[in-house]
Amino acid sequence: MYKENNLDILYEEQLKIINEIKFTRREIDIVSCVMSGKSVKKIASFLSISTRTVEAHTYNILTKLNFTSREDIIYFIEKSGKFIFVQQYYLNLLAQEAFKEGLKKISNFLKQENKHCFIIYEKNSQEENLFITNLETDLKHLGFRPYSECVKDQKSIEHLLTKTSFSKIDYVIYIGTPKLVHYLASEDKTDAALKSQLVLGILKSCEATNKILISLTDLEESLPYNFFLIKILSKILPKLEVETIFMPFYQRNKDVKNSFCEYKSSEKKGNSCIQQNVKNNDSKCFKKLCLKLNKVLLILGTCFLVSCFVGLYFFKKINDIPSIMSDLRIPVDSVFLDRPQLINQIGLKLKRKKEDENIPIVGVLGIGGVGKTTLVRHFSRTYKSPIVWEINAETKNSVISSFKELGEYLALMENKKNEFNFIKEIEDPNEREKQIVNFVRSYLKKYKNWLLIFDNISVFAEIKNFLPENKKNWGEGGLIITTRDSNINQSSYIGSKNIIEVGELSKEEALKLFRIILCGSEKLSPEDEAKAQSFLDHLPPFPLDISIAAYYLKNSNIGYEDYLKRIEASGKDFEKLQEHLLSEMNNYAKTRYGIITLALEKVIKENPHFKALLLFICLVDSQDIPKELLEFFKEPWLVENFIYTLKKHSLITNELIELNGKKISSLFIHRSTQKISLSFLVDLLDIHEKQELIRGIISSMMSFQDFYFNKNCYYVMKLINHLEAFERNLTNMKLSLDFKEKRKKDIFFMLGYIYKHCFENYILSYVYFTKAMNIKNPSEFITNLKMATFIKDLGFSALILGETKESINLFQKSIELCRDIQNPEILIAQNLKNIGFAYRKENNFTQAKEFFFKALDKISSLELAVKQDVASEIYAQLAVLYSVTFINKEEALQGEKYLLKSLDLLGARQLLYLNPNLKPTKISCRIATNRRRLGSIYTRLGDYKKAMELGFMEAQYIIDKSLDDCTSILLQSLNLEGLGEVYLRQNSLKRAEDSLSSSIEKKEKLIGESRHLLGRAFSGESSTSARTLRAEVRIRLKDFSKAYEDCLYVFNTDKKLRDNFLELMCITCLYHAAVIKYHQGDLQKAQEYFLAFFKEMNVFCKVFLEEEKYDKEIFKIIERDGELSQKNIKIYFEKATQIYSIIYGEEHPFVKDYIKKNK
Repeated sequence: MYKENNLDILYEEQLKIINEIKFTRREIDIVSCVMSGKSVKKIASFLSISTRTVEAHTYNILTKLNFTSREDIIYFIEKSGKFIFVQQYYLNLLAQEAFKEGLKKISNFLKQENKHCFIIYEKNSQEENLFITNLETDLKHLGFRPYSECVKDQKSIEHLLTKTSFSKIDYVIYIGTPKLVHYLASEDKTDAALKSQLVLGILKSCEATNKILISLTDLEESLPYNFFLIKILSKILPKLEVETIFMPFYQRNKDVKNSFCEYKSSEKKGNSCIQQNVKNNDSKCFKKLCLKLNKVLLILGTCFLVSCFVGLYFFKKINDIPSIMSDLRIPVDSVFLDRPQLINQIGLKLKRKKEDENIPIVGVLGIGGVGKTTLVRHFSRTYKSPIVWEINAETKNSVISSFKELGEYLALMENKKNEFNFIKEIEDPNEREKQIVNFVRSYLKKYKNWLLIFDNISVFAEIKNFLPENKKNWGEGGLIITTRDSNINQSSYIGSKNIIEVGELSKEEALKLFRIILCGSEKLSPEDEAKAQSFLDHLPPFPLDISIAAYYLKNSNIGYEDYLKRIEASGKDFEKLQEHLLSEMNNYAKTRYGIITLALEKVIKENPHFKALLLFICLVDSQDIPKELLEFFKEPWLVENFIYTLKKHSLITNELIELNGKKISSLFIHRSTQKISLSFLVDLLDIHEKQELIRGIISSMMSFQDFYFNKNCYYVMKLINHLEAFERNLTNMKLSLDFKEKRKKDIFFMLGYIYKHCFENYILSYVYFTKAMNIKNPSEFITNLKMATFIKDLGFSALILGETKESINLFQKSIELCRDIQNPEILIAQNLKNIGFAYRKENNFTQAKEFFFKALDKISSLELAVKQDVASEIYAQLAVLYSVTFINKEEALQGEKYLLKSLDLLGARQLLYLNPNLKPTKISCRIATNRRRLGSIYTRLGDYKKAMELGFMEAQYIIDKSLDDCTSILLQSLNLEGLGEVYLRQNSLKRAEDSLSSSIEKKEKLIGESRHLLGRAFSGESSTSARTLRAEVRIRLKDFSKAYEDCLYVFNTDKKLRDNFLELMCITCLYHAAVIKYHQGDLQKAQEYFLAFFKEMNVFCKVFLEEEKYDKEIFKIIERDGELSQKNIKIYFEKATQIYSIIYGEEHPFVKDYIKKNK
């Protein structure tokens, strides 16, 4: 005896690991049920678990297999070689369930009886001890009160008889060897001659003297525990028909054995065939060959004559076969749009291969109204076949009804009406259904080249058992299915290569269909054709929509604009009118709105939670909706089911999109589908529901944005189109004004941060931040901390755009809000640093320095780990302040010290480009920015070797290796400018021009596309310095025209914000313009630029140069000597050389290689 569990054995030995993929026991339960065709609800009921648990396990299985549908699971098991074991597992599950049902019935019978049961057993092994424990447990669950006692020999039996009062016990069970029985009983009565070494004894009677009569029965050592328990129950409960109760269990167990036997016999069959062929290969073959050769001519002649007669007979027979064809209605030729390419595809995919035993199958897939059924019917009308039948495959009942109708025709042809009438009278619906299909299948086999069309399959799992699969069972034929379910692409039954997707009409096809319905054979004039095409561009490009529009316009005599207005304000009356018109014209009463709303109703009915997800995808942009965005709103398994359900109705497509080297799953909806869906949902939901769902959607989008800001900006950038569409849809919805304003504030808030963080586009971040700021209604999602940070960031955007006064006010306002925030030191320090930055922009060195040190003082008491990033940026700003103020003076060396300290705080003193094996914990954009700044400091000091090696090369290495293109455009531009200046001073002019041009292109592209959105002049950081440097390069390359273009650009920039360095650059641009005009021979213009140069340089030098270096006489001579002559121009060149020599020194490359050579 053993407590065998075939499920445990099958799982551990065969199913725990399949194709190197590990499955849990519960997952194998689910897989076996899926293989049997059970629905989610039936699986849940069968396994006594919830439907959500089933869905969760199914999702996990699909994830492991990297599949998307239940059909894929079936395909995987079929190809794995484990199909028989999964089948065995499922049959054992059924047997186990039947056994439990039997025990339940017996338990109901024994309720509240509390029968005492005494088990006496002979212990031989630990396994038997466990067996007795299991027996006690099961008997207890049935309602008995079991006790057990172990006996080893005569002495232990005598002791047991002495201490036990058997009169109080209802049942005694003895399990052991026959040799001890006579010690226990006064008489042993066997049911048969004892052959086994193990017996089962059941108490027959007992007396006060404990004399026991026992009936003994043989037991097999290998008897399964379930059967043993049944044997016990039948012995101790003779009044109950125990064997009858467990008949379902016996039958299930028999099914298990039969299934396995069939599998074993099929394995042996192949081997026996091989052996038989080997035996027949003997020497007799040669003798037989000689005899056969003598008969060949006679046989050939006879065969020829017979074949002629047979051919004539079958030719007549085939012509006598009546054909069966469904009523395949299609539009008349005058209004029918022929699509030959798709027709040819169907024909090619239906071609048979002789060696293929499977029936050729073609799937025609597409959204409702795309013309699938019309296309297939048109193909079928030209298909040479004795039987062409269309099966309505929307539901299982409609399939049965269609099979029944086909059966009627076949019964009539085969003279089998009585047989078929008998089948129709079968009372059991399942049996009747089975026999109808069998009848059709058996008689289809008689006809070659039949064609069945399963039209509009809705739930593939419901009807897959009705689909013809192999020639052996169904005969020679072909199968076409039409469906909206795009999940069929992953079906193992059809295969993606046999799927034809019917998509949108081309512009030419749409116009042709529209014209033939509206005008018949008449041609449109070029002008009318252009108007019609423009009208059709506003319609969904599907046959249904084009047909409706054409029929409506033809019968109502309204214009194109009026029709479009009616669609826009589509109501129920207009919808009914369209349906009636369609029904009248082509016997099809479904409009686009009707098809989509019906599908939406089915989707929501399947899972009410889908309503929220539907609203989400209808409010955002219809294209490229990241699946992961939805998973921030609802659980991943629910989103997976949602996508599967939408694909089932062809409401969406689901594609893998390449993004920054990775593939992400995105959803796409046709814009017309999205528009109708949103209209449907707006009517379906009340205001409270809409507002709650929208609040949740906004919250999830914020979470998505926050999660990916520092991980993958490419993901966040995808939100832009979705947020903009959301804002537009929100505007058009009937919601409370207060709610709308709050949500718009949230959307503008998010858009501002995306443009700031992901694009460094401070124009658009300023525009959206300002829009958010102007909405006074506070949002519950924007906390005090977020609001203070938001105002600080709005101030920073304003500062970058040159609005220093506005930015300082915003920074001070942010500091005020910090009073209501815990631990505000970091945020206050950032605001103080930004105020210092603003004063630096205004060239106010003293104020800027004061606020930078205030910021450092604010965080002085904080731990280094907390303050290091902010402290590093403050020191970096101090470094820039000293550099742009003092340029190449000795004081500018203080900038170098501050910058090195900033890098120390970031732990970034080592050069990564020289040590590629170094793997720092964090390589940030801040490190690259500071290396670029260090390069600029050394460039202004004239140390180009250090600038390149310690600054720009390291910055470029980090940009190339660690930063996203989209998040570092401004940094890339500034670093290229720095590299360009170094190349220029090293006289590598072409490289300098290339680097400076790339810098200018990047920066101007960043600010140029959105400059107009400010609504005023742009006064922020531009490409002034890069243009000035490139003008010098081009002058030295003798490209004066292009150099002058750069000068003009600089002259047109805003002049109100200039530090010393930028001021010197702009003045130098006047000098460049004078040089250009001199070389172009325009002395008048050259003199004008020189005079402007000296005037502005005089003001600059008074402030910048030390008193002893400033030479008033240079500028006085120029003012007196304003006559136009070659001599005067040469004097201007001499004086300019003197000025630049004082500023830079005579050996500076700018003076030596450029200024002096212009004299």
